[in-house]
Amino acid sequence: MQMSELKKNYERVLAEIADAAKEADRSAQSIQLLGVSKTHPFSSIETLYGFGLQRFGENRVQEGERKLPNK
Repeated sequence: MQMSELKKNYERVLAEIADAAKEADRSAQSIQLLGVSKTHPFSSIETLYGFGLQRFGENRVQEGERKLPNK
């Protein structure tokens, strides 16, 4: 996935969170976004981290371990 597409999708999700938070009378900052990196390469995780997403999840430990930069 290209960087511009990742940024566009990330910003769309943040906007949806902000809208939902406002509707629920909550602060958007009180909501934590967890990125799921299943089947995506480490480069995508790294790019999203640069945009500000800091939490990621995997459904398989083995796949997550392969994506760690020190492995």
